[in-house]
Amino acid sequence: MAKRKASKRPRTMAEAVQISLSEVVQEDPTPRPLEDTQPSQVTQPSQAPHLPQPIQPPSNAPETSMKKCGRGSAKGIHQWGTGTKLKLMFNNDFQPLGDEGSRLKGQLGTMLRNPHRVPLTYLDWNSVPEEIKSAIWKEIEDNIEDCPAEFQPVAMRSCNKLWKDHKAKTKEKYYTKHEEDPDILLKVPKRVLPDQWKELVSYWRTMDAKLIATRNSKNREWRGPDHRTGRTHFSQIRHEMSANGENTDKMSVFIKTRDENDPDVKAVVEEFNQNLAEIPESLQTIEVRNKIFHDVLGEDGHGYCKTYGAGVLRSAVYGQSSRSPHASSSSNLNEITRQVREATQEIEQRLSSEIEQRLRREIEQRFVGEMERMLNEKLMAHLGHLKHVSDKWYLDGHEKVCLVSYTIPKHDVAEGIVVSKDPLVKVDGKPLGSDFWKVLVKKAKIPNASLERPRKKFCTIGEAVDCAVAWRSCDVFVEE
Repeated sequence: MAKRKASKRPRTMAEAVQISLSEVVQEDPTPRPLEDTQPSQVTQPSQAPHLPQPIQPPSNAPETSMKKCGRGSAKGIHQWGTGTKLKLMFNNDFQPLGDEGSRLKGQLGTMLRNPHRVPLTYLDWNSVPEEIKSAIWKEIEDNIEDCPAEFQPVAMRSCNKLWKDHKAKTKEKYYTKHEEDPDILLKVPKRVLPDQWKELVSYWRTMDAKLIATRNSKNREWRGPDHRTGRTHFSQIRHEMSANGENTDKMSVFIKTRDENDPDVKAVVEEFNQNLAEIPESLQTIEVRNKIFHDVLGEDGHGYCKTYGAGVLRSAVYGQSSRSPHASSSSNLNEITRQVREATQEIEQRLSSEIEQRLRREIEQRFVGEMERMLNEKLMAHLGHLKHVSDKWYLDGHEKVCLVSYTIPKHDVAEGIVVSKDPLVKVDGKPLGSDFWKVLVKKAKIPNASLERPRKKFCTIGEAVDCAVAWRSCDVFVEE
């Protein structure tokens, strides 16, 4: 099977427009005017000089829309290119910190907005020729004291973002808002050459560009609420938070760099806190918080790490050996989940044991109660002629009572007379207490029956005839 030839990817917008037009011609060979869609012949950006030159729009070009008061573009560094080198302080990821870092970012923005140096007519940063990128890096090296080589990828990523932002703002301000204006080609933005502007407009009008813009717009919605840091880089914000003793996990930085009154920000923070509340406080490590952050806001995109800003490589944050940005976080979270599960099982087992013991005691109590009820019923059936003394509390001490054994089964063991119910009265030197009465035994029905509280000289009911004994009040009955 023959291999399909790889199509050559266009690098400039002019090439993309030509490809788009050729596809249209193949579908519909009817000739049509190309006044608005055919880009004019322009100088290839790769042949542009590297030294910036001031450029003014043509005198016949009408004024653009009225300027609004705002922050304005960065003015750059006045000493740049004069031989006076900039002293920078870097963090562990080789991101510049402090005021000098912000000034450098402004200088890079000035360089990348120069239409002679890096035209906007390249499709993306990867299409920008290496000689242009090398010239930019050479200029950065020449103007920074002891510039580390590790700063190059950080600087190039920053240039990529600044250039893309410049293109996006140019399109939004000068094209999207005036797309239907018939004179749009004459309204050339200040930092775009006239021929480049025609190429930009021609490309933005193609169907491919519109599809890409729609896709990018949808992707942008997934990134969450915009930050409010202005020109301050995330590395500087992280540095200040760390110096102030604040947490620098991703959610803490997210909250620090957003408007907390924004409804979208509030929704993100609320969902994060709900998920975090499910984890024990002692296990809420930075790795766990970052994992929950990505569960709420999505994973890092290709080539960047959320809340770290442009220029920070994924390997600088997660390490070279990490195949997944959250491999360690997931591992830690899995370990925490295991610990929580084991702790939950232990609690469930302990509760189950306590419930089981409680049920056992309750069943035993019910069983004993039921047995006592059944025994009492049998006793009443067996001793039907007797009635409990509690029903006849007015005993005067002369009426006969029946003494029932304390053992089971119950038996009518003797007859007697209640002498005293006073708990302080003593029998054999020992007070009766609240559960016993003093009874004078008159007749033994079962002589070998044991006394409930034996005396010193005898232990059976037969030995206690004509003597007083202590008998449990609940076992004293009277005849009906």
